[in-house]
Amino acid sequence: MTLKPTTARKHTEWSLLVNALVEIRYNGQVLRTGFVEDAMPDSSALWIAADSKNSR
Repeated sequence: MTLKPTTARKHTEWSLLVNALVEIRYNGQVLRTGFVEDAMPDSSALWIAADSKNSR
């Protein structure tokens, strides 16, 4: 699967990202990439699905 690069955006409504492929960054460094499995309605937390490289 080839992923097309996208523009980085800051999201405030995380529930809209459920099932989306995201890249979590901190100070410009990528911490984690994965699919959003679920998100709190108030955007206080989100869960990235576990994969073969990273646990939840």
